[in-house]
Amino acid sequence: MAKRWMIWIDGAGGFLLLPGDDWTMGGCGESDDVAIRIQGPLARREAAIRRRGADYYLQPLGTLFLAGRREERPTILRHGDRISIGNPGTPQRLPQGTIVRPTEGTAEAHPMGLVTLEFTQPHPLSESARLQLLSRHRTLPHSEGIVLVADTCILGATPRCHLRAPLAEAEVVLIFRGGSWECRCASGAEVAGQDRGGRVEIPPGVAVRTAGLSFSMEEIQ
Repeated sequence: MAKRWMIWIDGAGGFLLLPGDDWTMGGCGESDDVAIRIQGPLARREAAIRRRGADYYLQPLGTLFLAGRREERPTILRHGDRISIGNPGTPQRLPQGTIVRPTEGTAEAHPMGLVTLEFTQPHPLSESARLQLLSRHRTLPHSEGIVLVADTCILGATPRCHLRAPLAEAEVVLIFRGGSWECRCASGAEVAGQDRGGRVEIPPGVAVRTAGLSFSMEEIQ
C-alpha cells in the first residue's frame, strides 16, 4: 500500500493525503492494507478507486451505490458523484440498477445508515481528487477530508482547492515526488524558522509558514 500522510493546517484541521493510483476503502480492522479506513458498519474492503491518468474508476468489492444506484461493475467517477458503501439494512439482495433515494429531510445522511462520500476534482490544473464524507462517519485517523494525490494538491481559501483553509492569502501548491513533499507559493515560505523561496522541501513534523497560514505534515501507518 502507498504511503499515507496527514497535513495539519492551523484554522482548518487535519486532512488525509493519499499519493498513488490505487486505493481501497473499508472498515477499521487490524489490516494495514486499506488506505481509506472509515469508522462504521463496514467490511474490511468495500470498494477500490483506481486512477488511470486523469480518470478515476470505482470498483465495487461489497455493496455499493453510486448516485443512489446499485453498482456491481467498475465505473468511471464524475465530479460530484456520491458513493455509498456498507450494509443497506435490507435482508434481500438488491440487484444491479436498484435505485435508493435519499430520505426526505436528510440532505447529508444517506438512508439506512450507509457510509456516503462525495467525489470531486475541484482544481482545473490538478488531476488529484477529493473525497468528502457526507454521512455521520469518521475516517481513522479523523480527518476533515481525503485527497487522492495524483500530482499536486492545492491548499487555499477557494472552493477549487483540495484543502480548504479560510486563512490562506494565496494558493499553495503541494507536490509529492520521490516519497517526499515540496511546496510552492509566490510569497515563499518559512520552514523551521528560516525563510526560503521557490520550491521548498517539507520535512515531516516541521512547521511551514506561508500565505498567511501554518501547516505541518507527518507520515502515518
